[in-house]
Amino acid sequence: MASGLPHHSLGIGEIIIVRDGGVISTVLGSCVSICLYAIDGSIGGMNHFVLPRPNLGARVDDAYRYGDASCKALIETLLDQGVDKSLLRAKIIGGASIHHSQGLSRNIGKFNAEIARSLLARHKIPIIAEDLGGELGRKVFFYTGTGKVRVNLFSSEMKEALVAPKVSAVAKKTKVLIVDDSRTVQEFLKKIFSDDPEMEVVGVANHPGEAEEFLKSNKADVMTLDIQMPVMDG
Repeated sequence: MASGLPHHSLGIGEIIIVRDGGVISTVLGSCVSICLYAIDGSIGGMNHFVLPRPNLGARVDDAYRYGDASCKALIETLLDQGVDKSLLRAKIIGGASIHHSQGLSRNIGKFNAEIARSLLARHKIPIIAEDLGGELGRKVFFYTGTGKVRVNLFSSEMKEALVAPKVSAVAKKTKVLIVDDSRTVQEFLKKIFSDDPEMEVVGVANHPGEAEEFLKSNKADVMTLDIQMPVMDG
């Protein structure tokens, strides 16, 4: 990549902001990145997150590994730099369907893409391009001055070396506890997880207090949490 522009390598859980043109690169599997830039070429930024939201007890210093915090921080950092929000445009990249040795769902990439879209829509920032899904990882180059994004897909041979072995058909299902005060969101998440043969919804709670009571006599491997809820926030 001999563009003559300053090059920045983006790692997991990081955000990079570049003024006056540069190139940000990263490697994505089921992770997702938002390439956010001003159409006047003055500034651009990119994030790289692993999961949509943190589980209960996640470390605070790992916040940008999660889409809800990472996407919000990326947008707010550019706005704090004095960028006119009407000039901002976004491209969303990644979200491949990949098996994980940690037992994570193949739908994690889909969930990551959905939270990126949701936060951009909340800030009314247009999404002008997406390169999402599939079963191959991506090497991404984002040219912040122009908004151009170049994506190189890994070959199937490279994929076999990069991703974990497929989960056995008899493997234990990942148990999910949904914690959200919205009935609509509860039903939406139940439908998504129920469609995945590797996931099992074991309970639904309206706030973290109910979740704590549930976990005293039940087990869950994964917990979804809304940020603002009655009784106790997520």
